[in-house]
Amino acid sequence: AACLRPSLRGGLPDGKTRRRVLLNALPATVNSVILCCTMGFSLALASGDGGNTMAAVSVASKLYSVVVSIVSALAYSLQPFIGYHFGAGKYVRLRRGMVASLCAGTVFCLAGAAVFLAAGGPLMGLFTRDAALIAQGRQMLRCLCVGLPVAALQMSALSYLSATGKAVSALIVSLC
Repeated sequence: AACLRPSLRGGLPDGKTRRRVLLNALPATVNSVILCCTMGFSLALASGDGGNTMAAVSVASKLYSVVVSIVSALAYSLQPFIGYHFGAGKYVRLRRGMVASLCAGTVFCLAGAAVFLAAGGPLMGLFTRDAALIAQGRQMLRCLCVGLPVAALQMSALSYLSATGKAVSALIVSLC
């Protein structure tokens, strides 16, 4: 019967470990909050321009988030690799892994930007037949392309800094 009573006694890390975990989690948390606030701000601005603009912002941002989510998953999945190799002093292998991940992420971002630039209208057309909405969405996708080429660099830098315990530097990168 004693095994059925859950207890946190003896299961919590000490205060120093909790502070380090919180400090290392802070940059990713701040990054997520900034993305949510930016989206909320964009929708608030768009709401004053009418329903078509709101719909265009919504669809364009969802298409953009598909690319960013994949690149983000690539960068964040690299964190254990970085931590293991950094801790073991295998810097050459760490550098090769980082370069491969950064190249793959950058190529994917550039491909996403190229698709948005070349086929923004048809992509928007998958969600609506309204010509004005498609035109607004295509323009928004073009604007969103500006940040895509550097997204992989920012996310990879954030992962590297977090995995190597450089929480303050990671927080600064997450704010950029």
